[in-house]
Amino acid sequence: AAGGEQRRSQRDIQNVARELHRHKELTASERSLELLEHERMKYSFFASLTKEIQFEYTISPPALVLNSWGSEKLDLPEALLDPYQHPEALSIINKDVQSKLADALHSTTPGSPVVQFDCKLTIKGEERWHHIVARASWSAEEPPRYTGCIGKAMDIHDSHMKLNALEQLASHDNLTGLLNHAYAKMRIIERLTDRPDGKYALVIFDLDHFKSANDTYGHMFGDQVLKYTAGRLQTSIRTG
Repeated sequence: AAGGEQRRSQRDIQNVARELHRHKELTASERSLELLEHERMKYSFFASLTKEIQFEYTISPPALVLNSWGSEKLDLPEALLDPYQHPEALSIINKDVQSKLADALHSTTPGSPVVQFDCKLTIKGEERWHHIVARASWSAEEPPRYTGCIGKAMDIHDSHMKLNALEQLASHDNLTGLLNHAYAKMRIIERLTDRPDGKYALVIFDLDHFKSANDTYGHMFGDQVLKYTAGRLQTSIRTG
């Protein structure tokens, strides 16, 4: 009887040990899920603060995964199978930009996998400049095989337009829209440096009686003469 009681006690201890071990496994699994959910929440929160469209693209299977903020911004599902067959997704990024991004990612290497460039995205009918940073994913096999990418797109439209406006102000005459003296000189030097043995023509002309017209009819009239002349020039030559 004493031996049977001892065996039952051993079985009970083993059962408790197994139950404890199973509980530990469940706890570890639950903890892992909690950590994953926390990371997802954290990245989603940061993306909403920085207003970044975060994405992951895989070739096999062809799929695009967006963060929740990006999904809402683009009005697309968070997980998109075969995005190249999805009309709404294709309307956001035109074929030229798609090709440039794909070429750039395919041209990376495992040692240098990051690409970035600026492009326009059409979001809810509005074209806006975005800065894309993407990291190509490569398989561990030899030779490495391109498998997709992760990345983010940041709206830089306002800063891009401000920079363009500043460049325009710095390089062009406010009245006529022609290159100003300093910028024209810089462009001429660039051309001469690029082709030191090239042949060039420089045309200088004067507006006869311009001072007299200014004095007789006023500076506002003189401004209109300059703008009219600049317009005639611009329609008479190539853009380059």
